[in-house]
Amino acid sequence: MKYKKYAFTLLSGAVIFILALLALLSHNIAAFASLLLIALLITPFTNKIILTTICPTRPDVCKFRILTLLLFVLIAIICFQHYSRQSIFDSGTGKDQLIEIYDSHLRHWYTTYNSIYLKTSYGDVHLLISGDPDNPPAILLPATNLAAWSFI
Repeated sequence: MKYKKYAFTLLSGAVIFILALLALLSHNIAAFASLLLIALLITPFTNKIILTTICPTRPDVCKFRILTLLLFVLIAIICFQHYSRQSIFDSGTGKDQLIEIYDSHLRHWYTTYNSIYLKTSYGDVHLLISGDPDNPPAILLPATNLAAWSFI
């Protein structure tokens, strides 16, 4: 049973460490630091070193308090980040490249179309209006992470 617990904590620490690296790659230093500390506190061979250095008298109580604090910090970081991002694009160059790819696919559209942007409370929505206006309308909604040209 002791080996199962050791393997589980080691695996959990590795997964959280990978999440920390992903946070670092997305330039989220606060989340990286919090996740790295959580990974170090969970991993068996590092938590004893850290905890005996920080609080040598009662390391288990200290570990619980530090993990709880770090989890609250992570939740706060995630909550505030959700509202701080203004665009899905990391840069203007990235946006231009994606629009060029999108437009190159639309060149294969089966008929003429109008491309418009509709302003909503969630941001601008790109619409393609195509087909005979005398026929009944049909609305095609692409699946998540797909674009309108996927209907070609």
